[in-house]
Amino acid sequence: MRGRRLSFAAPFVIVTSASCGQPAPVAAPEPPVAIQGMDYVARAEASPHDAAVDVAPPPIDAPAGLESATGARLVVTIVVPEHTVQPKGYVSCHDFGPGHRGCNPPRPQHHPEERNPRRIMAIEPDGRGGVVLTLDTKDGDPIASGAPVLTRSGPDLARTRVGHVDRVGNFEARLVLELSEAQVRDGAPLEIEAGLEGATASVTHGRIIAIEDTGDATIITIGAGKRDGIDRGWRLDVIDGSGRPLKNGAAVVIKVTERTSYAKVKLTSDQVKQSGKVRFTPPDDR
Repeated sequence: MRGRRLSFAAPFVIVTSASCGQPAPVAAPEPPVAIQGMDYVARAEASPHDAAVDVAPPPIDAPAGLESATGARLVVTIVVPEHTVQPKGYVSCHDFGPGHRGCNPPRPQHHPEERNPRRIMAIEPDGRGGVVLTLDTKDGDPIASGAPVLTRSGPDLARTRVGHVDRVGNFEARLVLELSEAQVRDGAPLEIEAGLEGATASVTHGRIIAIEDTGDATIITIGAGKRDGIDRGWRLDVIDGSGRPLKNGAAVVIKVTERTSYAKVKLTSDQVKQSGKVRFTPPDDR
């Protein structure tokens, strides 16, 4: 038994007899102690005496999330698109004579794309062939009710709208999707395009979320709208993976909603799918 470590479900009680008279009363054993929600006695009885039954269990308050059919954790990625913001105010002002004063605005701030995965905690049928997802969110996540939920599919991973954010609550969000539970559990990459509410975008990028082929041109829907500072008359270029404008990919925003904008480009749908991204420019920046 050298080197073996013994573990017991309850403390020893040593009973001795006095040199005369009745034996000393036996102390009642103390009840087993539950350690962080784990039945310590059950672990001790089920383990060999030399097993490390005193290893700390995982925290009981850590949400586990759901797993896909392949065992990978099911997540929805919150995507904050690449953008450049012009801060308000001025950094310095100078007088150049009576009635002549000039002020210097702060430099534009460029923000790269951010991708923040969040766990799916529950999947429920919505009664209409789709599902309702409960998403584990963090304080300050830039999503709001009505934001589109997108997926990537096909050989070129084109983004398609499959639902929307129905409600955002305290550290969770409710998503309504036009997908079955089996499709979600297959691990389809789901994304929420975050808005830039409150930001004044001078030049920003947007992702193409829908394509309509009209024969001589292609109408594209971009996941950026009024909440991102985009408006009708803004110019855009469909760009390649290196950020270079595609030939015949220049257009003007012809329609805009709170979260989406629309334009018509003289590119084929296949050319648009290979890009999937546009760069916006305000009308007075060219």
